[in-house]
Amino acid sequence: MSAFFRKEMTEHMRRKRIFVIGILFLLFAVLGVVTAKLTPLILEMFADQMPGFTMDKTESDIWDAWGQYFKNIDIPLIVFLILWSGSFTTEYQKHTLIPLVTKGLSRTGIFVSKMASAALVWTGGYALYFGVFYFYSDFYWGNGELKNVALSVGMYWLYGLWLLGILGLFSSFADTAMQVLLGVGGVFFVCSFSEFVPKLAPKLPTALTGGLGLMQGRAVPSDFTVPFVIVMVSIALCTAGGIALIQKKQL
Repeated sequence: MSAFFRKEMTEHMRRKRIFVIGILFLLFAVLGVVTAKLTPLILEMFADQMPGFTMDKTESDIWDAWGQYFKNIDIPLIVFLILWSGSFTTEYQKHTLIPLVTKGLSRTGIFVSKMASAALVWTGGYALYFGVFYFYSDFYWGNGELKNVALSVGMYWLYGLWLLGILGLFSSFADTAMQVLLGVGGVFFVCSFSEFVPKLAPKLPTALTGGLGLMQGRAVPSDFTVPFVIVMVSIALCTAGGIALIQKKQL
């Protein structure tokens, strides 16, 4: 299992997945700061050219910046899921897991190693995104007003692990990467559609993306207890389900 984990990490590096993820997270971290900084200036230019156009404020603040933080991170997460959607299915199609299983590597070891390597890359990319963004936001605006920073950004990291867990569950039995993405997309669509029900919205896993309200003090940590528990249980069930289903998968 340890050898297979190292093989997975080596493969990620050779296929430039880690490089692509690192560049992507770095790019969107810088882009978020630049967008927050330049948007008022761009709007001011439009105001000068359009009579009657008024602006509520002429300078960006720390909340504009961190609003961009939680908006921009969605794209790197989507790209990450797309890149990893074929992690299992490619192995099934090429039958490259058969020699490993016949030599004694358990299917559980395969599943856990692949998911652990993916979680490690997601964690590293997200840490890079947060670190760069935090440094520049502190440089331009100062982060002294922020509250519950670790919990706010940690919730989105956990949300990413939740989607990764769902991806792993579908990867354990799906035949193609498209089927995996459709499964993950279907779960996300159901959760997003359920947000229209006021009583359900604060309890759904997608509520963990609301870290900005926690930073601003409009929400308190206890507001996220239910979605946190649901996500943790879901990750555990997806892992257990993926391990059980891959046992029956034709390699």
